Amino acid sequence: MIVTLPACGKDVEVQSLSRANAKRVGEINSNVSVLLAGAKAAGATEEKRTEAAEELKVLLDEKEAMVAELYPDLDFEELPNRDVLTLIAVTMDYSLNVPEEEIKNWLRSGNGETTRAE
Repeated sequence: MIVTLPACGKDVEVQSLSRANAKRVGEINSNVSVLLAGAKAAGATEEKRTEAAEELKVLLDEKEAMVAELYPDLDFEELPNRDVLTLIAVTMDYSLNVPEEEIKNWLRSGNGETTRAE
């Protein structure tokens, strides 16, 4: 499946995570949920929120690194943030077997062509 990145306009063939990395992403997502809930809980101290923020950054960086490995021709540090976030979201959906048409409609693009919103 090919998608067009929204900021730079580059066409990219979407890749799928390996099964092992997909399982790790599930663990990361679970840990992120737990950290967010703990940081938002009544009585959470500023120290607890700061620790949670640091742990979240590490987990999200790991998730981004897994996706970046799939696209060695793209420099995630140089790409516009919107493109990086789009690639992460599309790769996650594609790896979880979300139908391609659903992903393309979410992006409102398919091989560079805008899909109909009707």
